[in-house]
Amino acid sequence: MKRVFLHILLIILMLFPGSVSNLAAATASPEDSQVVLAFLYNFTLFVEWPEGAFNSKDDPIIIGIIGDDPFGEGLHSLKGRTVNGRKVLVNIFKDIQDVRVCHILFVSDSERDRVATIVAAFRKSKMLLVSRIPDFARRGGTINFITTSNKIGLEINLEAAKREGLTINSRLLNMSKIISGS
Repeated sequence: MKRVFLHILLIILMLFPGSVSNLAAATASPEDSQVVLAFLYNFTLFVEWPEGAFNSKDDPIIIGIIGDDPFGEGLHSLKGRTVNGRKVLVNIFKDIQDVRVCHILFVSDSERDRVATIVAAFRKSKMLLVSRIPDFARRGGTINFITTSNKIGLEINLEAAKREGLTINSRLLNMSKIISGS
C-alpha cells in the first residue's frame, strides 16, 4: 500500500511540479483540491470503461463537475492532457440535465442534498461517480474521498462500479477501502 501511495504522490509531483513545497500540507489535508484533482486525473489511468462508453477510439475522456467548481484554476491543468491516446476534456455542469457525455463525474459538495437524485439519474450510465461528500459511495456513488489520519483515502463501492460496467485496477483497489452501498 505504501508503494502505491508513493506512486500516486510521484504522479502528483509530475502533474503539479509547482506544488513540491506544498506536498506535506497536501498529503495532510484532504481538502487540498490539487490532490483531489490529481486523483481524478489518475482515475483515467486506473479505470477501464465498458464497450459503448466511447463512440470511437479517438473520443476524448470527459471529466465533469456537477455543482460548484471546487478546483478553480487547477482544473485548467487537466485540459490538453492525453490518456491512452484520448484527449482529456473538462466540463462544469450546473444541473443534471446539462450532463450529456461524461466519463468521470465529480459531485461537488454543493450538491450534498441532491446525492440520491444524482446517483439515480446516472444509474447504468457507464460513468464513474466521485465525490468528497460523506457516505457518497455508500449512497450509490462509485468512489468517495475520505480522511484517514489526516491523509486522503478512498472508499470504493464495487457494486456501483459493476453496475456501471467499470473495471477498477487492482492497484487502486489495494489502496482503497471497499464498501457496500445502494
